[in-house]
Amino acid sequence: METVSFRPEMVRWWLALEAVQGRLGRVHRWLAAAHPPEGPGMHQHHTVTLVLCLGGVLRIEHPTSRLDLAAGDAVLLEAGGWHRHAQLRGGALAFGQGFMGGRSDWLLYDRELMCTSSVPVEPSLRLLDAVCAEGDEDARRAGLATHLAGFLTERSRPIAAAHQAYPAMEKALWDNLHRTNAVEAMVQASGLSRAQAYRAFTVCTGTSPARAVRRERLTLARRLLAEGVAAATVATRCGFTGVRALRRCLALDPSRGPATMSP
Repeated sequence: METVSFRPEMVRWWLALEAVQGRLGRVHRWLAAAHPPEGPGMHQHHTVTLVLCLGGVLRIEHPTSRLDLAAGDAVLLEAGGWHRHAQLRGGALAFGQGFMGGRSDWLLYDRELMCTSSVPVEPSLRLLDAVCAEGDEDARRAGLATHLAGFLTERSRPIAAAHQAYPAMEKALWDNLHRTNAVEAMVQASGLSRAQAYRAFTVCTGTSPARAVRRERLTLARRLLAEGVAAATVATRCGFTGVRALRRCLALDPSRGPATMSP
């Protein structure tokens, strides 16, 4: 049995998440544009990511634009979509859901506090992929409401043994997924020795930093290749040293099936 500290804010946040199903506003989507990242904090994920504003105003930035979400507004970030989270404003309340390492992490947070836990990958990933694929905003709104209704019935599981260095390492993973030195950046961000950083990350995720980086790169590469993105562009976007390295890593991952690569 786990003992946690009671925070009244968490109850209010969860009630806000329950209530938003019936008052969803704009449901935007940002596709995987090929723009290179500009400035600190610009990053991409290997799967779809949900950001939902529950109160105040929440700003998400794109390499060429920015989006201010009001209460009830959401944005689906397609795999490979560059973005940056602006500093949270006072009075803002946000919900986010992403995927890594065989689980779906979610967080409720304001400017000062964060509540985080996880649910199984499915059906969340399948449902959010379908929502993001919808070209019609009304369809996205209906699909997101369906997803949230199911999510709220899921049994959340704590992120096991969360080391204090883990959040910084996870952020460094996403900030550097397109760079060849992503693992080194994660170790440096931890403030620990290499051995200590590997141990802390492995305890929290069940896999090492190097394996996590490789797995997320390959997942993103397969998605981009399936969309017809040229192999050279995919290699650069996913942190491989070149097309040859990308081909070799794909060949060593036969469990996911062959990937079609354009020149």
